[in-house]
Amino acid sequence: MFFTSSPLILPPLLLILLLSPLLQPTTSTRTPSTSPRTPPLPPPPPPPPPPPPTTYHFPLRRRTGAFPISPIANFTFLTHELDRVTSRFNLTRRSIKGNKIVRKAKAEYGKNEKLMGEVGRPGHWFAGLKMGDPPQPLELDLDFLTADFYVYSTTATAKAAGSRFLDLASRSYQHSMDRPFPNCRLPKDVLHLPPPRTNDSTAARTTTTTTTIAFPHCRPAKSTLGTLHASGAMLGLAPSRSLSQIGAAASLMTQLVEKGLIEGNVWSVMLINDEEGVFSVGGTGAGIVDRVKRQMDEDLEMLGELERRKAIGVGVVGDDDGLEKREERSVERRQEETVQDWRSKYKWTKVQGAAGFWQILMQGVWVENNKVLKNQPVIVDLNTPFILAPPTAVKTLYSSISGSRPLPAPHDRFHIYPCLNPPRINFEFAHELFPVLHGVTRGGEEHIGRLGGKFSLGRWKHGTGYCVGAVVETRMGLMDEEQQQQQQQQQQQHGRGDGSSGLTQKGRRVVRSDGEVGRMKDGFPGTVGPGAAGAGAGNNGLKDAWVLGEAFFRGGIDGVFDVDEQKVGFRSF
Repeated sequence: MFFTSSPLILPPLLLILLLSPLLQPTTSTRTPSTSPRTPPLPPPPPPPPPPPPTTYHFPLRRRTGAFPISPIANFTFLTHELDRVTSRFNLTRRSIKGNKIVRKAKAEYGKNEKLMGEVGRPGHWFAGLKMGDPPQPLELDLDFLTADFYVYSTTATAKAAGSRFLDLASRSYQHSMDRPFPNCRLPKDVLHLPPPRTNDSTAARTTTTTTTIAFPHCRPAKSTLGTLHASGAMLGLAPSRSLSQIGAAASLMTQLVEKGLIEGNVWSVMLINDEEGVFSVGGTGAGIVDRVKRQMDEDLEMLGELERRKAIGVGVVGDDDGLEKREERSVERRQEETVQDWRSKYKWTKVQGAAGFWQILMQGVWVENNKVLKNQPVIVDLNTPFILAPPTAVKTLYSSISGSRPLPAPHDRFHIYPCLNPPRINFEFAHELFPVLHGVTRGGEEHIGRLGGKFSLGRWKHGTGYCVGAVVETRMGLMDEEQQQQQQQQQQQHGRGDGSSGLTQKGRRVVRSDGEVGRMKDGFPGTVGPGAAGAGAGNNGLKDAWVLGEAFFRGGIDGVFDVDEQKVGFRSF
């Protein structure tokens, strides 16, 4: 028998029977296992919440001690200080940006290699700061008229050369090739913040907080006089970035807010005496002062109650019960005040005018319960030792003080008043009167310290009963207008009355980076031409403005400044 190699062909019926179990859906006949299953892994724990917003308190000091007020007024020194203050305000100009007027630095990038603000200047207020690993102490100068944060290191080694930051001595110093400004780099290093206090708790932490920040590290060019200047750090506190010459990337407050260390760009200044104070970042130190004062009052009250009960023969048990209840009420009161918003303790005023300075509206000036001035624009600046006012306002103020009169030239910016009759002057903000420059304290006792009270800058001269007043006449805006009128007259004489061009003393045209043609003025490019003045941006806009300086804060005023909300709050303590 022979077999062939043909393929095997199955009958159709047999093929269907073989494939039918695979074509029908099947159900599992297995019983579920009764063995215990492995439990699923627990979810990972949530990340720890960020620390609550805190307030950091820095000790504030006045370099070279309290403002020197001699028994006999030193007009040479006072005039020098007045000119120095005027020069600080003259470093800025007004300019149009978009649909608003802002303040800008005259020393712009590419035109001048000097930053506004002077590090280590005698008489300025500074806070203690530590930076680097190991920490190096730095004197952080506060400047209300600038908006930049930077560290300035020179080669000066004298005792009065400030606090120098050595990058080679810091293990955490991170070099950078970025140049935000001539002669400045943008490195990073560790910043050491003081033990903070949370805004919703009365307990303070005992450990310091460290964070890495970027900061401009500036050095003067070699073989220049800048190498002999003081070293230190500068913190510009102006409310607008228009006064920044470096840029927003290196803003200290912005970095602290982005890292969640503070709730917002809020800070406060409170002077304890003539040369010490507290600088608070992220809030205010008013709550601490209130709690300390209240605790002292409560302790004295409980001590007096105990002595009174012992004097009348009340039992000791009754004494203990009364003191315990009083202490419980004191604790409950503190807990209630912790929840209360600290902002409600201040009287707030919105910032107005050209963006750049802390300029607000003073609703009134009161002398001996009489309102003598109203709706006065004021600029707040801690480093101004006086209270400056325009000539018209100064004459009105002193005419309301019995026996006062102006001094003859060359001291015609000062006024005198009877030393034995110091005035009571109140400034009105947000419909609240703030007692400043009082000859007597709020308790009615005479002010102990100098003749003439807080309002005095010293006696006029020997053998007289007149003192020099702390409100001084300023002519910053008037001088600026006079210079503009002289420039316009010179342009008209040379046939350029349209203000389309300007020449320096050497005959050079100066064109700024924004295309604006200007004239070199005191070493800085300034606006020329009647068109700029007519637009309200050519001068510094200080013709009618007051300047509330250090003398205002020495009157027992606590000031808090909110950059985010663009407002200023005051309260008396």
